[in-house]
Amino acid sequence: MSRRPGFWTELDEAALAANLGALRRAVGPRVKIAPVIKGGAYGHGMVRVARALGRTRHAAMFVVGTPDAALTLRRAKITGPVLLVGTWLPDQLPPLLRQGVTPSLFSTECARHVEAAARRLRLESVVCHLRVDVCGSGAGFDPAGMPALLGTLPALPRVRVAAVYTHLFASYTDPAATESALDAFDSFFAALPPAFRRGVIRHAANSPAIFNHPRGRYDMVRPGNALYGLPWSVDEARDDGLQPCLAIKGRVTLVRGAVGTAPWRLGYHSRAHAARRLAVVPAGAAQAPWLLTRAGIDALVRGRRAPVLSSGMEYAYLDVSNIPDAQPGDEAVFLGRQGGEEITVRELMRKTGTDLTLCERLCMSGGLEP
Repeated sequence: MSRRPGFWTELDEAALAANLGALRRAVGPRVKIAPVIKGGAYGHGMVRVARALGRTRHAAMFVVGTPDAALTLRRAKITGPVLLVGTWLPDQLPPLLRQGVTPSLFSTECARHVEAAARRLRLESVVCHLRVDVCGSGAGFDPAGMPALLGTLPALPRVRVAAVYTHLFASYTDPAATESALDAFDSFFAALPPAFRRGVIRHAANSPAIFNHPRGRYDMVRPGNALYGLPWSVDEARDDGLQPCLAIKGRVTLVRGAVGTAPWRLGYHSRAHAARRLAVVPAGAAQAPWLLTRAGIDALVRGRRAPVLSSGMEYAYLDVSNIPDAQPGDEAVFLGRQGGEEITVRELMRKTGTDLTLCERLCMSGGLEP
């Protein structure tokens, strides 16, 4: 559990472990699984997720997006392999390499920087993964530059390329583009010298690709949304047995009844609301902007739905007119189950109109890291 006074998130470690087991069954015993824990593990809490997954036997390495995230894991005594898929600057390399973080290579110049840092640190070798851009994503190695890299590597004896990979951005929305990217990646790999191919693994599939483009599973997969039981589109129906792992909750700290017939004037825009009873929860834009800054969603109080009327920087205002027994101290659920009711990510996607091919918007709750 990660908690602030009046507002917190809860991680269902059993559901997380079950999802990882389900992914193992889906991809088979040969394919490695590298859980994606970037963005605060999509709001679930990067450190606590890494600790929970580290207790399983299925996580080959943890995938992070920034140098700071990689070093945070090490400071938290997470000792498993860590792959940095995000970009880095040369002066960020030494602490990463000292901590055994696997950097991605985006250019031949990146490989030269790794060699130079390894020499300064007196490291015999540094394991790297080569990120190849086959879909114009903006981040990755230009396949046209591969001859130059191959020609340079013999002069960089400390750089060990252990994998080549790509990121299938289009897999959330465009199956044809995803297949085209996989074709390009296969062609790129087939053109590599046989000795180089034998020395590396391949990985490409994110959550949608794991299920919708199984040819892209290769030697390792990188699940994010699927690991956390999150949807990757609003409408796609799937029966994969994956379970949600995150609950977001608050505590009612004040309940007020309407005085006379004048409406409430709530939020910075002072919008009028005619609720007969109002509950205040100390959870506003500073805590969970995606969830709580838009009116029109519900929270759960005493197992019943309480419409969110408005929110400010630190407070959300709920209509508890139809929950006469609501009182200070009650738990308010913004995501998750209470009694027989449940607020799901898919519901929040529909009600807020958020484009949730981006479940990463839940990352905003990752600030509640323990």
